[in-house]
Amino acid sequence: MADSALDVAVELVRDPASLARISEQWEELARHAHEPSALHDPAITLALLAAGGSGFWCCLSWARDPERCDLPAALGGLFTLRRERSACGFASWIVHTALIGAEGAQRHVAALLDWLKRSGAVVVEFRQVPCDGRLNDALADVLGERASTVHVRDGAAAGAGPGLRNLVIGLGAVGDMWVSMLPLLDRARRCVASSRAASRAVAA
Repeated sequence: MADSALDVAVELVRDPASLARISEQWEELARHAHEPSALHDPAITLALLAAGGSGFWCCLSWARDPERCDLPAALGGLFTLRRERSACGFASWIVHTALIGAEGAQRHVAALLDWLKRSGAVVVEFRQVPCDGRLNDALADVLGERASTVHVRDGAAAGAGPGLRNLVIGLGAVGDMWVSMLPLLDRARRCVASSRAASRAVAA
């Protein structure tokens, strides 16, 4: 990985006040983001998070050059998340939105996945990732190196808009096994939905 020299640490934040204290670093990250994001404006994002109550989680990814210990850590990634359990009861996370710097994008994505795995997550889902965006490219590079199991849900079937897709990623052996079952589960759901639609048509 080209940017593996960066020393990256992930911090979990659960209150708007903590995020407000890093507004300056946040704005700097937005100016050098690898692609546009809904998180580019700290004031708007903080207002939305405050209006949403106490259920939000944010992960901040901080990078430091190990050869320049005299420099402060730089904010390289901001991810908004929600924690839930998958259909099989495994601990999983949903990454709703990401703001990542152009420099070290792969390293920040890798650090987030490592942190989620250490926190006990078995599955993580990235929502509405642009198919031709740089976040998609960074994820592809990181997951390719890890040989992770990934299930792609494209378009309207996953509740995503045109050109967007949801990526369900297994973290470790159990997560990989569960994610590998998703194509079969999705196919079964489609068959059930089709059968019900046919039954309603006949009844009508």
